[in-house]
Amino acid sequence: MVTIAVIGINCAPYAIGYEGERAFRTDGTKHKHPFQEAEAAERHIMERIVARQVYDAPIILRYRATNDDPFPFEWADQKVTSDFYRASLMRVSGLLEDRLSG
Repeated sequence: MVTIAVIGINCAPYAIGYEGERAFRTDGTKHKHPFQEAEAAERHIMERIVARQVYDAPIILRYRATNDDPFPFEWADQKVTSDFYRASLMRVSGLLEDRLSG
């Protein structure tokens, strides 16, 4: 068995939040923008999940999504994301092969 965590970190310049019927836009002060929290979120993930080896293969994907109509989505860096994801799949494949044969 191989355990995998796919973790998304939003790096958008702003986002729309929803609480029931109420919608609000991040303002950078009371409601932080995603990009303002992204670094701390990744540090938290690295310390609590990656460093402690909670999963065999944590995959962190950085993206930008505002949750605002028309709901755009993009990778924070397409090439870095593609390269990292490809490498992660190769690592998982190797782990599976090792565990199934050993």
